[in-house]
Amino acid sequence: MMSVLEYASDMDKEVSEVLEKCKELGIDAKNEDDMLDDDSIVELDNAFDNEDVSETEDDEIIKK
Repeated sequence: MMSVLEYASDMDKEVSEVLEKCKELGIDAKNEDDMLDDDSIVELDNAFDNEDVSETEDDEIIKK
């Protein structure tokens, strides 16, 4: 388990980005001190990974 703040720091994200993603995914986290369980961390990791892939694909399309 880790706090939202610790997770944001590890992922090089803003706390606000993590909290917004939590809201989208239905994860109960309202502030930086709320704790994320292992399942929530995996869910967030997957969501951010998919987001990063989409941004990369968009960059590739723009370059073409």
